[in-house]
Amino acid sequence: GEGATASLLALKYPELTVEQTANGVRLSWYGQAMAKHPLSGEHVWFNQLYAMSAFYFDDPGFAGWAASIPLSERPLHAQLGDGTDLTAVEFQVLHEAHEAARRTFEWNADDLLFLDNFAFAHSREAY
Repeated sequence: GEGATASLLALKYPELTVEQTANGVRLSWYGQAMAKHPLSGEHVWFNQLYAMSAFYFDDPGFAGWAASIPLSERPLHAQLGDGTDLTAVEFQVLHEAHEAARRTFEWNADDLLFLDNFAFAHSREAY
C-alpha cells in the first residue's frame, strides 16, 4: 500500500521527507538554486522553482483541472529556501523570462536532440 511505498522511498532516497496524508503520500526535498557546471565549473542557476511551481498547473494546457486545488495540495509545490511560497507575481516574472527565451522547432522523423541541462530549460508542447 501507500505506507509501504512511502517507507521504501524514504530508504532509497534519504534526502526525501515522506509524509502520509489523508489524500496520499507527500514527498518533500530541498534542492540548491545554484550548481557547478560539470565541464565549465561555472556556477549556474539550476533550479526547478519555475517548472515545479504549483502555479505551473494554471497554464491553459492543463485545462483548468487544478483551479479548485489549493496551491499547497497540487502535485508540485516548489517553495523558496526559507519555506516561503512563490507569489503569483514572482511566478509571472519567471514565466515571462522563460517565454522570452523560448525557441521552438518542428521535429522530423529520426530527429535526435542532446541538451546541456545546465544551459537550457526544456519542455515540449502538447501533442
